[in-house]
Amino acid sequence: MSDAHSDSVASDKIASLAGSVFALSREEAESLQRTLTSMRMEKDRADAERIATLMGMPDLEIAQEILWECTGQGSETYPARALQMLHEAGFVRHRGLVAAYRAGFEASSEGWNGEHPGDATDDARFVERMQEDIETIHHQHRKTA
Repeated sequence: MSDAHSDSVASDKIASLAGSVFALSREEAESLQRTLTSMRMEKDRADAERIATLMGMPDLEIAQEILWECTGQGSETYPARALQMLHEAGFVRHRGLVAAYRAGFEASSEGWNGEHPGDATDDARFVERMQEDIETIHHQHRKTA
């Protein structure tokens, strides 16, 4: 199915749904709003529960879960879903840790060695300390996984 055809079908469905919603009485519209609110709350709860479960799993179990959900159910693979699950499980690329470390430092009120946050992050001592801290975090994470 072409993208233009898919967009047309989706637009037709949305127009039809909009017409149905427009035709609702005030009471029906309020009931629909309550139902949608309830459904969104349930989805948010389920998402939070799923993420908490992923965050609590050892790395190997997460990998197995991702492989099963994203490749084990047929010949299709779902790389976007796999990346989403990795993100939800707390996996961060090394460059993300560097950015987080710098952001945390720059947001601190004290700076490093009394320096004003900003140019201190270019100091070789800061870069060395950051690498040591990140390696410590990686090492501790590997021990608990």
